[in-house]
Amino acid sequence: MPPFRRLLFSINARILFAGLTVVVLFLLIAGLALDRAFKESARTAREERLEGELFMLLAAAELDAGGNLVLSPAALNEPRLGLPGSGLYAQIADVSTNALWQSRSVLNLKIPFESALTPGEQLFGEKLAEDGSRYWVVGHGVRWTEGRNTVAMTFSVAEDMRAYNLQLGRYRQTLWLWLAALGTG
Repeated sequence: MPPFRRLLFSINARILFAGLTVVVLFLLIAGLALDRAFKESARTAREERLEGELFMLLAAAELDAGGNLVLSPAALNEPRLGLPGSGLYAQIADVSTNALWQSRSVLNLKIPFESALTPGEQLFGEKLAEDGSRYWVVGHGVRWTEGRNTVAMTFSVAEDMRAYNLQLGRYRQTLWLWLAALGTG
């Protein structure tokens, strides 16, 4: 092979290699960015939904004349709160972290609810249960006044993370499959 032709082949090989490297890097960075954006979006959606459940729970709660917590069953319109082991759980606790009320879905489970939040404090995050299960938990501290009675409580709603992890896994599988197909094309 003449030296000129060898040089041309070498330049073509280098251009092809550089092009493939750029494409692979682009797809990798794009995949990581899309994965992160989806994960944050799914997390935010869970947080907003759980906050909605928390506000529903707040709306259903009242103090009677004796300062005791009373919940309006008509205001609790989320059916999963009444179904044991449904994946959605709620609790109202006093400042001593004693449960004043728990949804029927809790039934013999050790859910890592928020506890002893100061009035006005609100937290959202991932919590680990004693059995290794992970939960999204939102909690809100309130001070309730009815006549002369003032009671500080923490309202909490938790959701099992299995559905979130399953959704995230399916998305990642689809994303990387399509990016691999695009890269191969």
